[in-house]
Amino acid sequence: MRKAHIVRSSEDFSTQYLGKSKSYFRAMKAQGLEANTKMLTHLANELHSRRTLFEKVGNSNNIDFYYQKWRDIEAEVAKELALRATDNGSINNNALNNVLSVIQQLIAERSTATA
Repeated sequence: MRKAHIVRSSEDFSTQYLGKSKSYFRAMKAQGLEANTKMLTHLANELHSRRTLFEKVGNSNNIDFYYQKWRDIEAEVAKELALRATDNGSINNNALNNVLSVIQQLIAERSTATA
């Protein structure tokens, strides 16, 4: 995310995108730990919220390239969340369809609640 100019440091990443202390991400890396699903969900929400806010207030002619990098990172996080929810894709088609059905229902409920 540093290469995409989304964060300046691991401290920024920890506090702004993970909602944790400044040293949190650095400590995770040092211990060889991976982000848990809750943390990835928080990251996905923060990436999307911040990108859409910056797109609304920024001069998109000069920085569309960076927004696309953000979208690509958002897609990578979403893919990781989907893989975790499906046991790395090993879920059978019936169970997968059930999961997708529930997700679609949640989306519809949210759309109704915000309308």
